[in-house]
Amino acid sequence: MKIQTKIGLGLLPLVLLSIIVLGSWSIRIITSGIEKSAFQHMNTILDSYVDDKIKGLHHLLVRNLLDKEESFVKDYQQLAAKSAKEFKLTETGHIFALDADGKFVFCSTKIESRLIESV
Repeated sequence: MKIQTKIGLGLLPLVLLSIIVLGSWSIRIITSGIEKSAFQHMNTILDSYVDDKIKGLHHLLVRNLLDKEESFVKDYQQLAAKSAKEFKLTETGHIFALDADGKFVFCSTKIESRLIESV
């Protein structure tokens, strides 16, 4: 066997291994960047939703001393749930809400409430 053939057969696995390692490393870096970006975007949307919609409705209930009236609280919860559908989300994201007892309240997509409560 010629020396050129031996060098070629030895170099081919090294080149393939370096391509695979660099490819997997770049995919990992890109994936983590995308995840961080999506997480930051969702945090921004949730913060604006809570600050703009939820806090305003809550302050309105408290200011008018209606936060103990069950019917008013339910109406404002439904209004807050309807207003959550106005926010533009990423394709894979959605908003869901649980009350203090862990009971499912709202989800912006059609997902079973039992699945969300179990998570």
